[in-house]
Amino acid sequence: MTAQLFGPGELARVLWERRHAVHQRLQGWDHDDLLLQSEADVIEVLKAEALIECPVLDRAAAHMDGHPTELIRPFKDFGETVDRQVTRYTLVVPFVGDEQVFQLSASVRTPEPPRGHLRPGELSVFYTTDGITMPVAEQLKAALNAEVAKVEQYLEFARSDIRTHQWEIESELPGLVADRRAKLLSDRQLNASIGFPVKRRGDADTYTIPLRRTRLTVRATPRTPAQRFTPEPALADDDYEAALAVLLNARNAFERTPSMTATLHEEQIRDLLLLLLNAQFEGAAAGEVFNRHGKTDILIRVDDRNVFTGTAACSASANSWAGRRGV
Repeated sequence: MTAQLFGPGELARVLWERRHAVHQRLQGWDHDDLLLQSEADVIEVLKAEALIECPVLDRAAAHMDGHPTELIRPFKDFGETVDRQVTRYTLVVPFVGDEQVFQLSASVRTPEPPRGHLRPGELSVFYTTDGITMPVAEQLKAALNAEVAKVEQYLEFARSDIRTHQWEIESELPGLVADRRAKLLSDRQLNASIGFPVKRRGDADTYTIPLRRTRLTVRATPRTPAQRFTPEPALADDDYEAALAVLLNARNAFERTPSMTATLHEEQIRDLLLLLLNAQFEGAAAGEVFNRHGKTDILIRVDDRNVFTGTAACSASANSWAGRRGV
């Protein structure tokens, strides 16, 4: 059974839908996976999803389909309809490419599109006699070649539209992918750079430390995207300095009254410092906690990460404290 080729769908509409689907695919791409992949790999995947492979006929492999078929067809003869027996010859032409293109109309067309029959990987074109004269072999071959040439003309119309679509996709994808990755990285770096706040106790005594503060800036260290991006917790600058101020004042008090700590061991001094810290802050201050860097006297730990670490040291004549933020 023959049917009109290159219709009724519109090729331009299908190409637009492919392009739109690629944009949606990029926006919906898993964030971690998109940051893990190279831009070139992402572009290749999206290009493959956007493009349509225009069919190419293999005319060298064309062959006649078995024996001719006899049909009964109506004809007009001096105003009357008469039935005649006709003979139909079928040429089968293999092709590679997207079969859908044979059912879509390109931006350029002629008033009479070609006709044929499609099977997976094969296009059949036909020549039917008029039931009166019998064509010779050369005439039959020329007629079938003319049908194939008409199909190829329409394929070239479609190929031109597809080339334009391909050029547009290849031109815009690098920028779209780069912008999308940059947006995700920017969002994550901003999220990671937010300081981790330590909530001050409402019932704690407050006092001002008479020193000139130097503002400390904590920035998130850029990370190579891993299977799952996890922002690092960070202690806010004000909280960090306030914690140090508590410890420095404690040190000064110990030095002014050395008899209070002269007989205390390091662990006991540590406990006094913990008492002062926990009186000022609500947090996860703890003693004798181990981490991968060794034994730490005092730390604040969040999500298996140290945001503040310190070491207390005591001698008979002086007490000293060193504190730092951990990562």
